[in-house]
Amino acid sequence: RRVHGICKKYGIVNVKLEDLVRKNVAGETNIGLTLKPYVENENEIPDNLIFKLLDERLSQLDCVSRGWVLTGFPTNSSQAERLDRFGFKANRIFLLDLPTDSIIERVCQRALDPETGEIYHMLYNPPPSVEVKERLKIHPRDSEERVQADLNEFLANKEDLLDYWKNEDMSVQCVNADQDTHTVFETLESLICNPLNKKI
Repeated sequence: RRVHGICKKYGIVNVKLEDLVRKNVAGETNIGLTLKPYVENENEIPDNLIFKLLDERLSQLDCVSRGWVLTGFPTNSSQAERLDRFGFKANRIFLLDLPTDSIIERVCQRALDPETGEIYHMLYNPPPSVEVKERLKIHPRDSEERVQADLNEFLANKEDLLDYWKNEDMSVQCVNADQDTHTVFETLESLICNPLNKKI
């Protein structure tokens, strides 16, 4: 939501990998058909397919002319290096710092309304009626076990990733995301307009 607000205000393209995968699978594009078995079987998508998706999307006119925000990727140093080799080197990197319990609470309590496509959160954005609540679906990736496993993998790769960016003279700005949405939005906005080389 915070990233969406920044992108909307400044006209930047919000590139979410999950949405990109979902759109291609649903649209049955060539790469979507290749991705489909991985999605249906809940298997990890190989990096070579991820980069085909990103290369195609980030090369499109709106991303080239307006700029882009890529969320949740890269998650390790080899992905970061490959992204740079593809010519998609970020000019700003933000690491949203959040305690594990808060991450699990925010992710594991969200659910999708299959009829409208609306995403609800049981605490922060609950469904408006019992009828809507009863038809909500929780994505398998949002189970606590899966989220914890993904988080453990990221934490295991975090230092190498930060070292890579440091060696490339790329400034990583850490933001305390364990605050209300408005405060985090304002912090991100200030860093975009006046980048600071310190932890907030």
